Amino acid sequence: PEMLKLCQDLRTDLVKSLGFSERLHEIHHVHKVDQPSGTAIILAKNLSSELEITSERKGDFIGVHSYTVSNEFEEITISHVAKQRDLFAKGALNWSQFLIHQKPGNYSTFTTTINFDKY
Repeated sequence: PEMLKLCQDLRTDLVKSLGFSERLHEIHHVHKVDQPSGTAIILAKNLSSELEITSERKGDFIGVHSYTVSNEFEEITISHVAKQRDLFAKGALNWSQFLIHQKPGNYSTFTTTINFDKY
């Protein structure tokens, strides 16, 4: 969520206002089969429907996502690097801790919606 907010701010200030170009690149381990990853798709959908995603599969990278804006004079990149797979489990646990205190309904973060029914 934090990376998306930073990218959205950068996009508003430089891409929309000053005409910078933009790109999204990801790197994952060689065994990951989906290209692009779900994370990259969510970032792109929330930034621009025309944003092209480039992907690499190499080594044992858990996940690297980089959003770059540039013009002929400069380039700015925001990157997120997942260092441990535990990151994804902790994210799921954080969501579950949030949901157990909520009433049944739909809860969303960006383009991901969780339909939560208590039984």
